Amino acid sequence: MEKNVKYTSKGITLIALVITIIVLLILASVTIATLTGKNGLLSRAGEAKENTGQANADEQVQVAVLGSIGKDGNIINGELKNNLNQIDKIEDVPEEITDETYPFTVKVDGYKVKIFKDGTVKKPGKWEQTKNDQNETIITDGTTKIKIGAYIDYDPTNGGEIKDDKVENGVEYSYKSAQGTFHATNDESIQDTSSNMERGNGYADQYYSVNAQTNGWRVLGFDEETDEILLISADVVKTESTSDGDLYFKGETAYEWGIDELNDICGIYGNGKGASGARSITVEDIDRITNYNPLRTGDGKTFEDGKINEYGNKIIYTKKSNGIGYNAPMMNNVSGTYGNANTIFRYYDEEKKKWITLEEGQNIEFASTEYYYSPITLTTSYVGEQLGIAPNSPEYEMLFSGTSSGKGYWLANRMTHGNLGFTRFGFRCVESEAVYRYNVINSNGNVTTKHYGVRPIVSLEENVNISGGDGESVATAYKIQ
Repeated sequence: MEKNVKYTSKGITLIALVITIIVLLILASVTIATLTGKNGLLSRAGEAKENTGQANADEQVQVAVLGSIGKDGNIINGELKNNLNQIDKIEDVPEEITDETYPFTVKVDGYKVKIFKDGTVKKPGKWEQTKNDQNETIITDGTTKIKIGAYIDYDPTNGGEIKDDKVENGVEYSYKSAQGTFHATNDESIQDTSSNMERGNGYADQYYSVNAQTNGWRVLGFDEETDEILLISADVVKTESTSDGDLYFKGETAYEWGIDELNDICGIYGNGKGASGARSITVEDIDRITNYNPLRTGDGKTFEDGKINEYGNKIIYTKKSNGIGYNAPMMNNVSGTYGNANTIFRYYDEEKKKWITLEEGQNIEFASTEYYYSPITLTTSYVGEQLGIAPNSPEYEMLFSGTSSGKGYWLANRMTHGNLGFTRFGFRCVESEAVYRYNVINSNGNVTTKHYGVRPIVSLEENVNISGGDGESVATAYKIQ
């Protein structure tokens, strides 16, 4: 007898099992992605913890700073040190806090906080300047260690040669330094027409493009205020508009607009990858590196101590019927009269932004701000004890070597040179391997034409990524990622 047997499936089929496993894998991957990854829950939880820790550190330091401010609104440095040391788990408080200490960074429970002279506190940027084991100045993000003078593969053209239209995608890569209005004369009948002076260099139209050869970009230093790495062109920037490639300045127009012209020429180099902008090099950039102070030079004295053009010496000029009267109260009231009835005294009014001619009976006081020095001795002599930077240092090589051979350059700083009866108005510069100065116009109307190269400084964004290479040459330069 045959039996009828019924088979009932109480399990799951192989296909169903596979589908279930796939679904579980998908759910697992979604869960893992939700928990991990850049925007995952774990990552965000970590960031939240980090932000909370940083905010707590910032707050504690800010309270210490606010508790150190005196009635005059300035920080009392001794009080700040005491208040900072009251914070639990604080590190790196300076042994002594002076006005020159700022900005400086402390750690609170491992979180860094930067303190500025004006009382501002903030988390430092990615990069910081410090010393390596050989006591060399380096800039580091904790992994990459970059020495001063190292080459960075910075490209101000953003990867291509800039065409003659000067503008690409709204970004200016070229600049025309116009001649502007030339106005300077010994004719006393000329009065204050310079209030309508057209901007320019006073000499001729001169064109610049980022295609100009710079021979690479090198690390000049670190801006402690902005936490940005500073690059400088390895060579002076030239123009094809003049026979020697220099930027020419002449007369009152140059004195009034020269700083703007230098910064706008250099500004076209600040549009490359990783850059926040560009400007001209200044005397402050160099003085910070050499540690020069005109009030206390290498010989311990004020620049040109005891002379009429001593740094800071004030001279009062008066227009008289028979010339220009002068009196120097700081020089035992040395006084006299310069020139004759036709001698003029014209000066630039910084507040009114215009040139003014003194009329009879009027007077004006000027302080002499010129100075020049050797970066080695920090005096006006090339011979003497090394008190500044060494001639074999990367700083000297970048800033001074070769400047005796047609590679001098302008600094974006005005200066005045006081004399008996007249004042020279001009700019600071680097030439003959020294910080120097040169006038472009005198108060008596005498005009000078002077020319030097241009040196752009590029600021890199504070969180820029740099890696690869060793920075020893253009070929092995660090890369901006």
